[in-house]
Amino acid sequence: MLPANETILALAARFPRCFSLFERERWPLKIGIYEDIRTAAPDIAVADVLFALRIYCANPCYLRRSQRGVPRIDLQGRTVGAVTSKEAAHAKRRLERQQVRKRERPPKAERRSAPRKAGQGRTFVRRLGLADLKAAALARRSA
Repeated sequence: MLPANETILALAARFPRCFSLFERERWPLKIGIYEDIRTAAPDIAVADVLFALRIYCANPCYLRRSQRGVPRIDLQGRTVGAVTSKEAAHAKRRLERQQVRKRERPPKAERRSAPRKAGQGRTFVRRLGLADLKAAALARRSA
């Protein structure tokens, strides 16, 4: 399965009037656009399309734009309907849940310094800085 970003990139290349890489330029998509994509781009795996659409439509900018009356677009960028009040309420709830989760999440510094059990998680290797490289060069010259 491809990462969602690669699939979104492929969809934006094929359907530039529908999909945007820039989050603030995303418009609500047509209901059932998945079927249109399957017909127009059968070479993209089903799982990749579903995952990419899930990520694309969960984007905060997309959810903010999904307000009542905002037009929905098809693969060619044509208006094919509008967001209903029920859909707008659903988008608002999803956005609020995202914001709550974001507020409840500890800051990155705390997440990194949290103690881990032995054998769990990744081990991070400290990247060398300029001072480290200079010290290594001096050590090589003196050796």
